[in-house]
Order: sequence, then C-alpha cells, then structure tokens
Amino acid sequence: MAEGSDRPPLLQMRGITKRFPGVLANDSESHGSPLSASKVTDPSFGNLVLNANGSFTLRGSGRDFDGFVSVGLLRRDALI
Repeated sequence: MAEGSDRPPLLQMRGITKRFPGVLANDSESHGSPLSASKVTDPSFGNLVLNANGSFTLRGSGRDFDGFVSVGLLRRDALI
C-alpha cells in the first residue's frame, strides 16, 4: 500500500465535510482491492463522523477554535 500525507485541514466553527474519497484520496493499494477507513482515536477537538469509504464530517465543539486537529485513523485493505 502506498501512503501519502493526511495532514488535517484547518477547522473553524463551521466544520468540515469531505465526500468520497475523503481521507483515502491519497492512498492506494497495489492489488486494486478496495480500501476502507475507521477511526482509532477521537479528534483532539470537536466531533468526527468517519464513513468506511473515507468521507467524513468534522464539527467544532462550540468553542472558538482555529487551528489543526489530530485524530487516529486506520486504513484497511479488503484482503486483510
């Protein structure tokens, strides 16, 4: 599997929504098997809804915030 940078986007109070392929956009699998994403840890700020296809919604928690958010993600290969 090839990996790329998944640097978190800037989160402001309005939140962020990314459609498919979302966090999997820069990932690939050499055998062409589908990839899926799952959350391992909660975000350092706000709430994350992560779908298996990589799409996600990240919302603030009601406090003023303008910065980067970290979250643990796991990428899976369908052959595993």
